[in-house]
Amino acid sequence: MTPHLRPTLSPDAAASIRLAVAVTGADVEHCFRCEWDAARQQVTSAVLTFRGNVDAARFLPGQYRAGELFLHSHPSGHVVPSDADLDTAVTAAAYGVGCAITDNTATALYVITTPEDVAPRTTDTPEARAYRARVRRRSGRLFGWTVDLTLYPQP
Repeated sequence: MTPHLRPTLSPDAAASIRLAVAVTGADVEHCFRCEWDAARQQVTSAVLTFRGNVDAARFLPGQYRAGELFLHSHPSGHVVPSDADLDTAVTAAAYGVGCAITDNTATALYVITTPEDVAPRTTDTPEARAYRARVRRRSGRLFGWTVDLTLYPQP
């Protein structure tokens, strides 16, 4: 059994985040497309994809591939996820993308879901459809959504 590793940002990823924030302004949230090393539990690269506003950043599915990580910054420095952050994590998970939060100085990291936590959406197998149905049911219970499950097979 391997010990649980605390998720971290690699020095290169942290430097990329700090540079993007310095160039585009530290007063807003920034979104990054990241590579994730599951063995080291580490964000290994970060590419700026979107600049949000003071209290919001949007996940844009076309900018990410299954197996990547959606990372966004909180200019306040508080990396605990809000309800909107949890909603974003559910949306990203439906596309096979993990979700995490950092601060604008890239010194703190909160991983909501890793890419290996979520099933890839690139296959249309019965198992993948069943997984997506379970995620939708779970997110409906968590966030009070009404979910129509008639299109998805029941486990």
